[in-house]
Amino acid sequence: LFRCRVQVRLPDGDNIVDEFDSNDPLTTLVELIKQDGRVSGHFQIAQVYPRKVFSEEELRQSFLSLCLTPTCTLLVLQSHPKSSQIIAASPFGGIFSLISMLLIAPLQYVYGLITGWLGWGSGSGSSTANNSKQTSEAKRHREPHETGATVRRRGNVTRLYNTNDDSDDDNANWNGNSTQFL
Repeated sequence: LFRCRVQVRLPDGDNIVDEFDSNDPLTTLVELIKQDGRVSGHFQIAQVYPRKVFSEEELRQSFLSLCLTPTCTLLVLQSHPKSSQIIAASPFGGIFSLISMLLIAPLQYVYGLITGWLGWGSGSGSSTANNSKQTSEAKRHREPHETGATVRRRGNVTRLYNTNDDSDDDNANWNGNSTQFL
């Protein structure tokens, strides 16, 4: 009577697309997935939206009764059996990291103090570079150009002003899409 087109998303990202009779049970899809061979072990079938994992009882129902016709996308959820092997954390790993932190952290602190005091660190040496950078930025705050225009810089925004122009764009009204209005 009706056909149901099913797209199945496998755990590895591949797809299986097939058509079934709307009155076929969902177990026919499960058998198709098992015959395909790309999914091994125990798995479940889930509906994408609304998210729903089908029970064993629902797998015996038809595509039509589960409202999966005319098309649907289903997921294969691989359930991995719990491993009986438990990897225990080494008790010496925590002790080693604790001892190394207790020894290395104070040494790094003392090293930072000494290099800062002697001027080897990035603290005082780079402050003169920062001062010269700030003075050059202050000079560039307003730089006159040959055309009579002035560049005004505020933070990361640079604006070009034409001092020969009579219109004052600072006092103009602008809307959200860069159009001036009166």
